[in-house]
Amino acid sequence: MKYIYLLLLLLFINISNIISFSIKVNYDQQQLDIDILPLDVISSSGKYQGFEINGTRTFLGIPFAQPPIESLRFKPPVEPSSFLSINANQWSLACYQTGIKNASLMSEDCLYLNIFTPLVSSDDQQGYPVMVFIHGGRYWTGQSSTFPGDYISSLGNVILVTIQYRLNIFGFQSFNQETNNGLLDQQMALQWVQNNINSFGGNPQNVTIFGESAGGSSVLHHLTIESSYSLYSGAIIESHWMWLIPTLDVSREKTISFAASKGCNNTMPNGQPDYDSILSCMTLLPASSILPATSQSDFFLPMIDNTLINQLPLAAIRDGNWNKNAKIIIGHNYDEGNFMAYSRTGAFQPPTVPVSDSAYYNSLNKCLNVYLNSSQASDIISLYNGVKAEYGNWYGAAEFFGDYYIICGSILAADYLNQQNANLFTYIFNYSSPNFPSDQSFLSSSHGNELPYVFYQPIYTPYTFSQSDFIMADRMLKAWTDFAKTGKVVSDINLWPSSFPNSMYFGPNPMNYSDTRPYLKSICSNLKPYFE
Repeated sequence: MKYIYLLLLLLFINISNIISFSIKVNYDQQQLDIDILPLDVISSSGKYQGFEINGTRTFLGIPFAQPPIESLRFKPPVEPSSFLSINANQWSLACYQTGIKNASLMSEDCLYLNIFTPLVSSDDQQGYPVMVFIHGGRYWTGQSSTFPGDYISSLGNVILVTIQYRLNIFGFQSFNQETNNGLLDQQMALQWVQNNINSFGGNPQNVTIFGESAGGSSVLHHLTIESSYSLYSGAIIESHWMWLIPTLDVSREKTISFAASKGCNNTMPNGQPDYDSILSCMTLLPASSILPATSQSDFFLPMIDNTLINQLPLAAIRDGNWNKNAKIIIGHNYDEGNFMAYSRTGAFQPPTVPVSDSAYYNSLNKCLNVYLNSSQASDIISLYNGVKAEYGNWYGAAEFFGDYYIICGSILAADYLNQQNANLFTYIFNYSSPNFPSDQSFLSSSHGNELPYVFYQPIYTPYTFSQSDFIMADRMLKAWTDFAKTGKVVSDINLWPSSFPNSMYFGPNPMNYSDTRPYLKSICSNLKPYFE
């Protein structure tokens, strides 16, 4: 009996070894069939050494333009002049801005991009879909390192590119016709993607640009700038910032005093400002000395220069001056204005702290008087008397700020796009994480707070994802990456409505996959004349 047992044991071991060997051979064969992408990449512009993190190949700090320093400070971007060899393992410094106090963390040499790819090659012979993210920050602040792309790439099976661009006076000087350089920086980064992304496993014919806040408005600018049309096939506009922008002439008039305060008050023999000399003077000054404060920055942003931008954004959409071949998502957050009410009506006070009438009217007038006259400001403020009376000054201000800066322009643009048969999807985000800091819960669905669920990780406010947070992140990341792959957003977890004005509602219950809301708001028709 003992021998029979031993024989059976040996037979079992032998069969197990055969099975194990068979599995190993099969596994090895599968491994041979999978094309592991190299960490060393050679493209038309250079050789890049990347690294692996969280299931992605990562390449950080790739220059897409020459450093815009010294004589290139206020000039359009210039392509790198030579083949580069880059150890792409560090984030670049941020562009000069008001949002960073430590000057060692900023540089004028800041035109870099970052690439995150899956570890293996795509099943599609044309390569992976590519998503290019443009950060926000009112064109005054922001940097690409805030937005790691590892999870979008590894979970969404796409290539994610994040870019930087010049901000404030460095990107949008107003003293000669070579303005809107921040948008030209973005355009050059997109051209770099066209020329090089195939070497990283991407499909240059399937590029979706997306951004939030100023990044969202950048996306819409490229949707209306004809020279950008060939650089992308899809556009996702999250919480488009600022529907009113100045003309170059107005910006120049408003910023001449800033230049004079820096000692650059050059004039011609007739006493008129000599703008070329003013710009030359500003070029010679240290970057830190010409960085405007936030209060001085209202006219150092995209402007109508009749070269790159010819109209207000909404007017361009109304008149059909946009890329008809692009697929489009446009949307906003339900409580867009809450952070602005929090920061502008007092010293960062929550809605439980009363806001005086004086603080209320001062904050609204300060905003409106930048681009409108006092009569226009008064007319717009009166539109919010009912909200103010019913919900109080804090929420009245929040409603105004959200509508004026973001929501109404987005709704009006979506309506025009729909009228012109755009390939269009709309959404409203109104989800609150149970782990969002409780003392700031009123900000959970305010401006920018959809981004953690797109990037699958906290972005601005640190908190641990709950189970419901992961569900919402699954839904939003899938919608965004499905759109990039196929132009479609409908799936088993996103039953996106098929007809406008119905929009996908990412609401309080993340498991309500079919929740919708109309992408409409009656008060917005009153703002249309100002935005056009």
